[in-house]
Formats: sequence, C-alpha cells, structure tokens
Amino acid sequence: MTASRIDQDAAARSIIREELDRSLVVEAGAGTGKTHSLVDRIEALLVNGKASINEIVAITFTRAAASELRERVRGRLEARARDAGTTASSRARLEAALNGIDTAAIQTIDSFALALIRERSLQAGVPPLIEPMDEIEAGLAFEERWRTWLDERLDAGDLDEPLAHAVRLGFGDVLSHLLEVARAFHGHYPLIKGRSFAHAGAVERSAAPALVRSEGEVSRLLSFADESAAPELATSLVYLAGLIRRIKELGPESEASLHLIAEAPRLKTSRGRQDAWGKLPDGVPVVKRAKELLSGLQGEIDSELKQARARAVAPLLEAVAGFVLAYAEERRRGGTPEFQDLLVWASELVGIDHVRAEFQKRFRFILIDEFQDTDPLQTELALRLASDAGGRVRPGALFVVGDPKQSIYRFRHADLSALRKVRWQVGGDPVYLTKTRRTHDGVVDWINALFGDWMGREERASQPAFVDLVAERKRVDVPGPALGVHFFGGPVKGRVGEARQHEVRRIVDVALGVAAGEWRVMCRDGRGESDATRKSKPGDLCILVPTRTSLSELERGLEDAGVPYVLEGQSLVFNTQEVRDLVACLNAIDDPSNEVAIVAALRSPAFGCSDPDLHRWVSQGGRFEYLKLPSEEGPVGAGLKSLRAFHDQRLVLSVAHLVEKFIRARRLREVALDGSRPRERWRLLQAVIEQARALARAGRPSLRDLVEWAIERRARSERTTGGAASDVDLDAVRIMTIHYAKGLEFPIVLLSALNAGAPKKSSRVVFARNPDGTAGPIAVRAQTGFEFGDFEAVAEDERAAEASEGVRVLYVASTRAQDHLIVSLYRPEAMRENAASEIARRMPPGSPLWSELKVGAGSALPGRSDQEAEQRSGATEESWSRWQEERRARLSRASRRATVTATSLSDLVDRDDAEPGPMTVATASVRMRGGTSIGRAVHAVLQRLDFDDPAAAGPLAREVAVLEGIPDLTSEIERLAVAVARDEIVKRSATRRAWREVYVSGTLEMDGASVILEGFIDLIYELEDGSLCIVDYKTDAVGKGQSLHAAAERHLLQMGAYAAAVRCSTGRTVAEAWVVFARRAADGQESAYRIPAIDELAVAAVRAAMKLTAPAAE
Repeated sequence: MTASRIDQDAAARSIIREELDRSLVVEAGAGTGKTHSLVDRIEALLVNGKASINEIVAITFTRAAASELRERVRGRLEARARDAGTTASSRARLEAALNGIDTAAIQTIDSFALALIRERSLQAGVPPLIEPMDEIEAGLAFEERWRTWLDERLDAGDLDEPLAHAVRLGFGDVLSHLLEVARAFHGHYPLIKGRSFAHAGAVERSAAPALVRSEGEVSRLLSFADESAAPELATSLVYLAGLIRRIKELGPESEASLHLIAEAPRLKTSRGRQDAWGKLPDGVPVVKRAKELLSGLQGEIDSELKQARARAVAPLLEAVAGFVLAYAEERRRGGTPEFQDLLVWASELVGIDHVRAEFQKRFRFILIDEFQDTDPLQTELALRLASDAGGRVRPGALFVVGDPKQSIYRFRHADLSALRKVRWQVGGDPVYLTKTRRTHDGVVDWINALFGDWMGREERASQPAFVDLVAERKRVDVPGPALGVHFFGGPVKGRVGEARQHEVRRIVDVALGVAAGEWRVMCRDGRGESDATRKSKPGDLCILVPTRTSLSELERGLEDAGVPYVLEGQSLVFNTQEVRDLVACLNAIDDPSNEVAIVAALRSPAFGCSDPDLHRWVSQGGRFEYLKLPSEEGPVGAGLKSLRAFHDQRLVLSVAHLVEKFIRARRLREVALDGSRPRERWRLLQAVIEQARALARAGRPSLRDLVEWAIERRARSERTTGGAASDVDLDAVRIMTIHYAKGLEFPIVLLSALNAGAPKKSSRVVFARNPDGTAGPIAVRAQTGFEFGDFEAVAEDERAAEASEGVRVLYVASTRAQDHLIVSLYRPEAMRENAASEIARRMPPGSPLWSELKVGAGSALPGRSDQEAEQRSGATEESWSRWQEERRARLSRASRRATVTATSLSDLVDRDDAEPGPMTVATASVRMRGGTSIGRAVHAVLQRLDFDDPAAAGPLAREVAVLEGIPDLTSEIERLAVAVARDEIVKRSATRRAWREVYVSGTLEMDGASVILEGFIDLIYELEDGSLCIVDYKTDAVGKGQSLHAAAERHLLQMGAYAAAVRCSTGRTVAEAWVVFARRAADGQESAYRIPAIDELAVAAVRAAMKLTAPAAE
C-alpha cells in the first residue's frame, strides 16, 4: 500500500510539472512540499516557454515567505540554467527570467493588490497617492475615529433616545458593547453593505395587560401563602402584587410600564413542595397553581421583552453600520487603505471588464501558495483574474496548493468554503501530495490513526476529508527514548490548575533530559538526512501551547529548574512578567495619579521595593504619588523621585529613547543577568523599545499610546501569526503558540495544556457563509436579548466550525514533529470535554502506536545510569517533599481571610423561629418584599433622625423608601424607625456623648494567630463611668410567643465581635450591649434585650472568627 501511495505521489508531481494547460487544485499534506511543488510549476512554465517571468503571479501570505519563495525560484532557475541537459532555448528563457525576477510579481496578496490599484487608481476610485496602514496604524486609527464619531453623535443628540430606551430595557455597558459590534462590522464591512438592521413590525404589548388581569388570582393565592413553606414562591407572588400596582399606576400600554417590566427580577417558580400551602377549593394544590401562574406570566414577559429589545437595538446597529461604511469610504477618499481595503478595491477594479481583460493579458498564470489560509475576498480576486467573461477558470491559468487540514485562521476570515469554491470552478479532482519528508513512519502512523478517525474520511461542511500521509523514511533504532510518539500523564483529581501543576513538573523533567542530551535526534545538514543521530540539546525541544493561559506556570517551572527557554510570538511576549513589569513602570511615569501603577512599578525589579518597605512608607504617612517630592529617604522615596524625573522627561524625549534610558538607568539589563536566560530577557525589553518606534511611525508617538497599546493587546488576547522572534543562535527550549508554529518544524515537539475545556467564544456578531462560499446571514447579540437575526442558530453553526478548527489546530501541532512527538494527557478527572480526554479516548494509552514516557519523580529517563537516576531521583524527591511542606505553610498563612465581618458570625448560630401565620397581600408586602430593603431603610432613617423629635421621621422615610425602590412601604419604615427612637435604651443616648453608624475594626490575636474583626455599629454612647454601650437595631420578624432571649440568640456572636473590635481599637471597656427589635417596639411590646456576659462573648467571637479564617485542609 505504501509503495502504491508513493507512486501516486510521483504521478501527482508529474501532473504539476507537465500538465501546464490544466488549472490545478493541489492538496498537499504537512511536510509534503507545498512550496516545492509551486516552484516546480513556475520552473516548468518558464522552461517550456509557456510564460515569461512577468506573466506569472505567485502569491503567498507573509513578506518573509514571499522573499523566501523568490530566492527559491531564483536558486532553482540558476541550477537549471547550469544543468548540462538544458537546451539552449530553455537556457535563454531561464536567463531572461533571472534578469526579471527581482521585478516579478512574487509577493503577498496585499502587495499585489496594491500594485494593481496604483496602476489604475482612477478606475479604482482612489487618489493617485496611496499610503497603506499597517495593522497597528489601522487599529489605532479605527479606535480614534470611533471615539470622534461617538462624541459627534452624542453632542448632536442623534442617539439619545435610542440609547436611553435600550438602557431602560436592560442594555448595560451599552457603549462598550457597541464598540465590540463596531469592531466586528469593521472587520467584515464588505458583508454589511446593503444590509438592513431595521426591525420590522411593532412590539406586541401583551405582558402588562396579562399581569393586570392576574391581580385577583395573585391576591387569592397570597391568602394561602406561608412564609416558612416555599418562601421563594411567596416572595415572587408578593413582588408580583407590587409590580401589578405600579403597572396600573403607569398605564399598561405606557412605555414606562415596559421599562418597569424590563427592570423587574425574574419570577421564581423552581422551589416549593406541592403540598406546602394546601389545596384550593377545586382540589388543585395552591403551589402548583402559583407556579403555573408565575411561569405563564414570565413567558409573556420574556416574549414581549425579546421583541422590545430587538426593536430597541435595531437603530443602534443601523447607526454603527453607517459609521463603519462611512469610515470605509473615508479611507478610500483619503487613500489610506487597511489590508482588507486593498483586497476590496482590487477585486472591484478587476471586476471592470476592460480592466480585467488588460490585466489578464499581462498576468496569464496565477499561482497561490498556502491556499487554505485564503479568505473569500482573496479568492474572489484570484478567480476574477483567472476566469473568462463567463466566470469559467481558463485552462492552466490557476494553480493553487494548500492543505485544508491546516486551515486554522478563521479569526482572519479564512474559510474552507473558499477552497471549495475554487475547486468547483476549476473542475475535476484535486491532485494529492501525501508523501511527507518531515518525519518518519512512527509519527505518521499515529497521526493517520488519530486524525483519520477524528476528522473523518468523508468531507463535511466544517471539516475536509482526512487524507493519509505517507512517510518517506522509516524510523531507526536509537538509544534512549525511541523515535516516535510518547505520552505522559492522565486524569488527576481536582481542577485544571492541579492538572497543570502535575504537567509542568513532567515538562520540566523532559526539558532537563533533552538539555542533558538524553534524547537522540536525526542529523540534519540542510542537504537531506542519513541514519546518523546525535545527542539532543535544548534548542531541539519546542513546547507548543494552544493558548497562553498556562504560560506563567510553565515559565516558573522552567526558570526554577534552570532550563534555558525563549518565548516566540508577540502574543506571548507582551504577556511575560518582564514586559508587564516594564509597562507598569511606564504607566506610572505617564500617569502620576495612578497609584496602582505606581505601587506595581515600585514592587517591580526596576525598583525592588518589598512589601515591608511599602508598608513602612504608608505607616509613616507617605503616599504613592510623586508630583510632591517626598523628603523621606529609603527605597520607596528614592523610587518616587526616579519616577518623577522620568515623568518630567517624557515630553522632551521620544518614547523609544525614554524607554531605553529608563532600562539603562534602572539597570534592567544587568538585572536580567541574574537568571537562567539573560538574552531572552534582553530581547523582551528590546521588543518594547521596538514597539515604541513602530507606534511612532504610525503617528502614535506618546508614552500613553505605548502603554494603552500594550495593555489592550494583553487584555484582548489576540492570536498572532507573527511577532517577536528569538535569537536564532540561542540554544534554548522554545515555547510558542500552535498558530505561531505553523510552517515550522522541530526535532522534538511537546504538546501541552490540552486539559482546558473548549474556549467560550464571546463574539457579538456572527457572519455565516453558505456552502458555495457566498455570504450567508448575519446575526448580532449586542447583549443577551438585544439581538438581530437568529443568533442562536447561526452561532451554533459557528461553534461547530470552531470545534472542527480546533481539531485541525491539533493536527498542525502534531505535524510539527520531526523525530519525537510528546503528548501530555494530564487533565481533571471530572472534565471530559477537552483535547487530552478526546485524544485518550480515540488513541487508548495501550495502543502500540505510542508509548508511555516513564518518568519518575526526578526521573529515571532511559539513557541515564542507574546511579545517576537514583541520585537525581532521591534529591528531587527530597526537595519536592520539602517544597510541599514549605508551600503548605505559606498557603496556610496566606489563605487566611484577612477580615471577618461581625454580621457573618450570625450565620454560625442556627435560628429556630416560630412559624408565622398565613400572609395577606398587605402583611406579605411588609414581611417578604423588603427583607433587606426595609432593614436598610430603617437604619438609614435612624442614622439621621433627631431622637428628641421622632415625629420628624416622615420626610426621611419617604426619601429613603424611594432610594430603596419601596415607596409603598414608606409608612412601615416610618413606624419602625419612630418605635426604635422612642425605646428607652435608644432615648438614653440623646443625653450622652454618642456616635451613630460607627465603623469599627480591630486586629485580635489568639493562639499565635490573628484575625481582623470589622463591622458597623448602629449606636455607641458613653455611660456615666466612661465605659461604652453598644446598640444594634434589628428589623427581624420575631415569632409568636418567642422570647427576646431566643430572638437575640443568633446575634450573640455578632455583638461579641463588636465588643471585641471596639475594645481593641479604642482601649475602652464595653459595659453594656443591647439589641433592639423594631417590630416588637412598633407593636408596643418589650423590645430591648441586654446581651449577657459580653466579655465571654467577645472571646467566643474571636475564636469563631479564627475558625472562619482557618485555611481548608489540603
């Protein structure tokens, strides 16, 4: 079978070189030589006289790849021209091609598009002078134009009414969410041209009338309600009764009633036994009828709000779409295109018949490398150039090569439908290249088995058919770990964090083994391979991570073990601790009011202030601000003076110069020497300087621009296909994302961090594609409920496509390996939805296609002597045990809660209230609806009320009732507040030195530990002997026949905590502590209860707080 497949591969390469009058779609697997086949095609076209070099367009997707392709073509043509077998006529054609190769159209798609536009700027409708924006310039320009547009619209008042209406319907953080929508529209603006986001039809106002109609039934059901049974259901009914009253006041058809319904909490129907409230006269359980009523009404509310919110968001989406299209037109008029603009303009230009005809005469052959990464715009441009007037691809005019299994750039609009469209228009079957030269049969067999099953061998809408790879070479026997695929780890108890800790330890051990030369890899000299092998070195190992989530743990593990490593890719660089520290310093220099940034800067290696240094500074009255230079010396004072000096220079020096000067002044490069990877740290520092220069070139020259760009880059977690590269001569383990690694290969590849669940996509706009590649529906979810289109249906298709791409990402990762592929299977035992679990399910650990990497605690990797393994294992086990003990001790100290509130101690005491009686609408409104609201309101009145004139409580009660949203309970609030103010214990404070609503806090120590107790005491006043009396008001409902002692029992520890905190913070004795029950006072009953043995309770409260703060046992 292998020989047959290899023969097929040779036949495919013959077709590429010989069938020059046939347009071809070549599907080339990983490592089969995609670019090599494209060079073959160019050589054949030139040698056979089919084309001159100026008639060929060769497109690839990065400038580096384009430069490499040009050199590979040059080298091939030179070699062929020197070949003695080349005819004179062919040699002449080759020499002519070599003379013109420097001006040939071997370039990126945007460079080619720009060349077309510049040549025909008048027909393209753009100015003669075109200045494209790079990615940084484009992003900054868009943000600035958005802010300008938004300011203009808000000043003009155009959006006032739509925004206000949307906010009242529950659209929170509306401007931030609209910015996200604007970014999505901007990135796909050709797809929103001609689209309408208007909402057809009026909102059917059915919810408010239905609520009003239910008033009688609600009242009837409430008469059966019992506070102690099904309390949530009772709360919903009580709230519903109040809501109905408000709707009747506002008018069921009014917009105000719609806003009221939108603000209302959902009606809860999930809890409550059927027999909790008895039965209705017709025999139906009251709870069942209540649940049916609430469920039906909530359905009415949901239906109406869905319509109302969709209608409310429509004018906002129309406005945002208008802004995006207007901004696109501004760029066209100004000649300042982004990447996407170049493709749009060029495609439109080539769509003009006579222009296309002229270009087709000049560019007769279009060749595209890595075609799986193209988006529909790029596809359209290529097809228009290669097709005749009828839309049919001309014979031989188009050659595309790529691997649909490596299509992993959906976030850059790459779409499998584009490849299908080209395949359909070209006609015929694709040509397949399957013989891989990258790796051996051990890795290839594993890849075929796993991904053949996972992707499937039949094409689906979101997944291409898997075509087996064929290995050109067999693996050879080597000492140490065998060439092939290895795995380590498995399910572990705990969460993802615990799995990653296990994983990092094993990765470090593998890295140490690779660095020590315990692995064997094939010798490669650039001219092919032999069976010779060599010892491994650090640079042979590449650790691939799907995302940067696990990066900090991995870095820390490698750093502690002394393993040299480098991070590659800008998305990783700007998330490293070194860069975060430097950006914090620059943030502090730029903004003297940002105390958080100043503290972060002082704690960074640039200044090296410890936490005790910072605490000492604050204790001595210092502040974290530097515009007023401190007189105190010490690390903090010196650091603030340095920040002030750089702040003064920021407007004089260029940002790049300022950053360089700061790095030199604070000796950050020297600090980098104190570590295992100084060159890597130097590179990270240099990356920030280079970014400052890039922003300056983009017209963003301020320090604030650099800081904002770095912070936003980190916050938005953008994926990148390029970025900062490491020193090529640095022998170190490489860490990079899978996307960054695409197109690269490494002797040893380790796949890590496969233990997290699928990332939850939060895109607010989904642009669907039809199977034929044409634009499909657009769906928007600006916020839950504020939607356009069938968002769930479109998003479900998008999620399926993302999941399919996730499999392809792992295929790309696996095919980076040349000699060894190592897969980490560490994952949480309880989590099944992750890549590690899926791999283990489809490729059981017992499969002969891979082997478990037996690594001990420190590890006995094959290749070590038993004595070396034993010594290292013992040392590692001992240090690992010691590290665990130290970690437990530190966690025990660090995981104690810093503070305990006095009120939280009440939860430690069980409450045993008597069961209250049935509720009516009137009593339930008081007892159920406001629990916390009415309590806060009574306390607020008592905080401001003159106790000598309790009758003045009325206006205060009305004010706080409105603020709490319970205006209908004003009279109850006044009644309770007046009753408390007239209690003898409270009245006594009017003639004493007293304080109300007092915050107290104290650090209490016991048994070698400490805890901070804090809380707000309603009333403190002095007694005649100078001691203190504390009083706490309670609006709790006291059950019938319940004693004051029983009612106060759950508050004993709370009062003890107050007493302990007061004594600690003031040094004064708390002689009396009272609880005053407002409802008993209002009913004319005895209401004040003196807490007995307050000193003993204070000790008990501290002890209880200690238990709360004790760390959980590991």
